[in-house]
Amino acid sequence: MKSEILEPSEAPVQVSLFQAAVWVAAIFLLIASIYISGVKPIGISADLRNYELLYNASAINDWATVLGGSDSGYFALAKLAAMGGLLFDAFAFLLAAGTCILLYFVAREIDTNRAVLIAIYLSYLFWLHEYTQIRIAAAMAIGLYAMYATRPTIRWPLFLAAVLLHNSFVAVVGVYALVKARRFDVLVLLGLAALALYLSPFSAGLAQRIANYQDLASATGQFTDINLFSLMPLVQLSGIGLAILHFKKLGIEAREELIFSAVGFASFYVLSSLPVLAFRTYELFMPFFVILLSRLWRDSILIKGVILVWILLGLRSAFFTADSVVIL
Repeated sequence: MKSEILEPSEAPVQVSLFQAAVWVAAIFLLIASIYISGVKPIGISADLRNYELLYNASAINDWATVLGGSDSGYFALAKLAAMGGLLFDAFAFLLAAGTCILLYFVAREIDTNRAVLIAIYLSYLFWLHEYTQIRIAAAMAIGLYAMYATRPTIRWPLFLAAVLLHNSFVAVVGVYALVKARRFDVLVLLGLAALALYLSPFSAGLAQRIANYQDLASATGQFTDINLFSLMPLVQLSGIGLAILHFKKLGIEAREELIFSAVGFASFYVLSSLPVLAFRTYELFMPFFVILLSRLWRDSILIKGVILVWILLGLRSAFFTADSVVIL
């Protein structure tokens, strides 16, 4: 009789203890992510020294040069940090911390299996973005925060900030605008905006980025050709196919993520004549596929299989190939 009286009151305590444990685990993971991405204690982050050179260049360049080039928001931020006396390592750590904190709030807002989402993200994208490509990581974090975790009134200013940090994020913003467009006049306005963008100096910056990618690929020997039978895009195609089969079960956000995933997959093949651009665009839309996969986790055993294969391929690309993201 005593146990029957206590049992109802114990249930809320058990739930609160579980929630507290989840919260502590989440905070611990956030702190660990900030430390790992900020300090980079594992292997060699391939792009880190290049970023340091760019940081030092920003410190000595005049404001006209900083603001007149591509990714002007990032380089302006770097110049301000240098003027404030920050060394590059401190700047990189603060950038990593801000990126991880934004992603933490994004993950909290997404209605999905967060443990699966984190597992998929940590297998590859964390090492590609937060550990290596710190500019696009920061831009992506701001963009995802704008999409998932903020009010519509400040969404577009945040998009602008993301594009200024890394100009290539404009591709994500463009697809997002098209996905959200419901009326013909909106499409006309988007077309006019695209034309204005093409005629502006901003387009020259994007063209220069493509040229720089090609030059870097030629110099390093990476991304000089493309394997149309690469496993990760083919596994992504399988995931997209399974998502289409479960289309009626998908919510609005998941359907939009499906479109983003399809754009990323298609860009890998459509842009194959420019291998480095194909890779970069494919990677740019990859976070949406990761989120979509996590939403589909409970739908079928096939989805679980795709997720497992994706995680294994991600870890392989991150650490165990000749051109791995992290050099061990």
